[in-house]
Order: sequence, then structure tokens, then C-alpha cells
Amino acid sequence: MEAKKLKTSYSLSSGKSTSERVKETHTEEVVFGICSQLGSPKESVISNLKRSFEDFGYVVKIIKLSKFIESFKSDNDNHDQTKYHKDKTPGFNKYIKKIETGNELRGKYGNDFLANIAISEIARDKKRKFGIETEEDVDKVQSQRICYIIDSIKHTSELSTFRDVYQGVFYLLSIYTPYEERVKKLSIPDISENEAKELISIDQFEDLPNKNGQQVRKVFVDADFFIRVEQNKEEEYFKKKIQRYVNLIFEYGIETPTIEERAMYEAKSASVNSACLSRQVGASIISKSGELIATGWNDVPKYGGDLYTSSDHIDNRCFNSGMCFNDHNKSEIKEYIKNEFKNKINAQDFGNLAAIQNKITTLLDETLEESSIKSLIEFSRSVHAEMHAIINAGKLNGEKIRGGTLFCTTYPCHNCARHIIASGIEKVFYIEPYIKSKAPELHNDSITEDENETGKVKILLFDGVAPRRYLSFFKMTQERKENGKLLNNINKDKIFPTNSIPLKSLFVLETKAAERVKEKRSEESEERG
Repeated sequence: MEAKKLKTSYSLSSGKSTSERVKETHTEEVVFGICSQLGSPKESVISNLKRSFEDFGYVVKIIKLSKFIESFKSDNDNHDQTKYHKDKTPGFNKYIKKIETGNELRGKYGNDFLANIAISEIARDKKRKFGIETEEDVDKVQSQRICYIIDSIKHTSELSTFRDVYQGVFYLLSIYTPYEERVKKLSIPDISENEAKELISIDQFEDLPNKNGQQVRKVFVDADFFIRVEQNKEEEYFKKKIQRYVNLIFEYGIETPTIEERAMYEAKSASVNSACLSRQVGASIISKSGELIATGWNDVPKYGGDLYTSSDHIDNRCFNSGMCFNDHNKSEIKEYIKNEFKNKINAQDFGNLAAIQNKITTLLDETLEESSIKSLIEFSRSVHAEMHAIINAGKLNGEKIRGGTLFCTTYPCHNCARHIIASGIEKVFYIEPYIKSKAPELHNDSITEDENETGKVKILLFDGVAPRRYLSFFKMTQERKENGKLLNNINKDKIFPTNSIPLKSLFVLETKAAERVKEKRSEESEERG
């Protein structure tokens, strides 16, 4: 009887469900990260993104991480100017100074330092606006229709920190522009073409020798949205594209997946079947009419056809042997070359052999490590995802492959490229680059990365909603009709984003990031004495 009274009392006093009451504690805040390759026209994309959020009644603030780098440069009186090249243009050195200062900051304060600086600025904004002075004032923080655009994220640790703090209300947009267009844009007006190519290479691959260096290629592939910005595309094209992405965040209107988004999601779904020790890759093929005809993934083939799976009674995949056969065979080749080289040295009369043998061996080892041996893929036991998809398509829908499109989570290797060409596939979309691939070099007569070139298989970066957000964006969570009619009187200024986060706990996380920045600076001050 008492329980019934409590239940009645609660429902009368509240009038709202628990879900509605929880929602009232959430913020409408959105954080949008930008990842763009050097030379991409990100300014136009950011401008369109800003206008799209303003249409939903949002205030938009752009936070440029490069400004933080520049402010630290001016504070760093001991910055070594001699490292910059006198034979380079001022424009080149300006970029290099910014890149290397960013690296120094990551080395000193942690790879996510710039992300923490940006988050601490957001926290300061809230403290000023709501008059927050102590931890007890956290109740003063209120929901805001504000979008912070972070320009731009260059390191995976920065991306991880933004995602850890902002969770579902953080979105990453990766901007792609063809290489030639980026070189041309960078070369105007005061950088040479060769310098532009060097800067683009540093921007993409600096993390290989330097763990504190930029990791644009790694950040790029982990986006929630991808957009291709090319000269042949009119402004209206990517304006509509960005507007669609923002509509999905608010579930405004009815947006359904494109054929390309569906196919790439199928490829990503297929990739999780793989037990490869190197990487999981998935592929799908659609016909000219957009019909899904096959999927595939990378793994070890088995007798009787197809690949081993977890359902097989005997599973002879590489993880059960405890090693990657491709890496093992490459190591054996390098050891063979070194041993044979040593034997040839021993057979010669070099005088004081012991004094030079270690040095020669070290130099040989370094040379082999820098050679293309480490990029060999010939000794892998796995069937690649693209080949698996082509084989599967050939079993049932062989005639539909010709003229079709292949979607792969990773850029095709040169082994798969030859089979893609031979199968009659006309176009390939990928997400993750594959620097080992020599496909364009070996098949430049049949492969192109230029969307406008005809008579060749086009290999293009995927453009659309990333597979990682596919279900969350396209699954219906709100009512679309009332009394049998479409709801079309929704006020854009009032609609809540589909994903949200408790505003008080978010503010606490933001202040933690600010405290980390303060701690790191204090540590440096103490070290300086």
C-alpha cells in the first residue's frame, strides 16, 4: 500500500518520465574537429559548417590550434633559429617552424597537450559566462546552443582526448583534396613546388621517425564524416553535403544512406571477421545498378573453398601459430643477406677486420631496414579482402562484376590491383591509405586517382558518413509522423541534437583538462628553477 502511495506521489509531482528528466540535465553543446591534409581548402568547409549550425540557432566559435602554437613560439626565447634553412623560402620556413614547435610542445607536455589547451579555453568561456569560481559553483553551468570547431587536429592523442571528454557530442570531419591541387595551392605565392611536396610529405608521414610528430594520415581515417573538396566540384555541392551531415546530427528531416555509404558499411562490417595479426580489412562489391553482389575480408584460405572462420572445427589461422608468416619470412631474408655479406667480408683480406666488421654490419642492417624489403607482402598466408570479395562475386554473380564498384576499408595493394583491373571493376573507394601499395606505379596505364580521367580504374577516397557512425545516424529515434502525416513544423532553433552529454559532468571533465595544462606548465617552471 505504501509503495503505491509513493508511486502516485512521484507521478503527480513530476509529470515527466525519468528519461525526460535526465535529458534536462544534458547540454546541447557540440564540438566539431577538423582534420585536413596540408593544402586542402578547409576554410571554405569550415565557413559552410559554421553557417549550417547557425541555421539551427547555434553560436559558433572556431578554435585554431595553430594559434596556441604561435603563442608558445613567442614565449620561447631560446628557440633555435639556425635549424631553419637559409636556402628555403620564407613561406616554407614559416610552416616548418610551426610544425616543429608543435612537435616540441607534444614532446614536453604530452601528445595531447594542444587538445587540453583547447578544452581549457572552452572551460574558461563557461566560467566567465556563468560566474563559476569554485568547484561548488558547478550547478551554475547551463546548456548552451554552441558549437566549437577545432581547427585542426594533427595527432591521434589529440583526437583521443577530444573523444574521451566530449564522447558522443564530438564529431570529426576529414577533408580530402587531390595531391596535385594541394601542391598547387601551397605553391602560391611564396613556396616552390618541391617545397610544397616536402611539406605535404612531412604533414602525412612525420610520425614514422618521430612519435611526437604530426599523424594526419592516422587521424584522417578515424573520422565520422569524409568530404572530397576538388576544383571541379562547385561550392553548392559540398555546401549541401555539409548541410546533410549537420541535419543527421539533429535528425532533422529524413536523411537515408547513399549507395556508397551502404556499401562501405558492408565492407567495414565484413572486416571484423578477419583474425589477421596485421590489420582487419573488409571489402564489398556493388553492380552498376547499385546491387550488393559480394563482401570479403582478409584471412587464411582453407581446403574446399573459402576462408577459415571461428565456426570451423579446425582453425589454422595465423594467430593459432602465434606469428605473422609475412613478417617471419621478411626477417629470414634480411638475416640471410646479412650472413652472406659477413661471409664474403671474411673471405677478403681487409687487414684489421674486427675493427670494421661491426660498423659494416650496423650500416647494412640500417640499409636493409630502410629498403623495400620491409614492405613486401608476398609471404602473407591471407587472401586479401578485395580478392575474397571478387572470388565470392564470381561464384554467384560473375557477370555483374564488370562495370561494378569495389569498396574497401584500405587502399588496394598492388597484388589486388591487378585482379581488380582484370575483373572489369571500374571504380574503387577506400578509407585508409596503404603506403606499401605500388598499384599506381605498376599499373599507371590502367589505374588513376583522378576522378575526371577516363579509360582507367578510378581509385578514390570515400566521401560520406563513416561506417563507425552509420547506425547511430541512420537509425530512426524520433517520431516522423502525426495522425498519418509527416511532421514538418519542427523548429530548427529548438531541436535537440540526437547525441548529448550531462552538462555538469562535461564541465568537470573540461576543468580536468585545464588542470593538466596548469600542471605541465608548473612542472616546466620548476625545472627552469
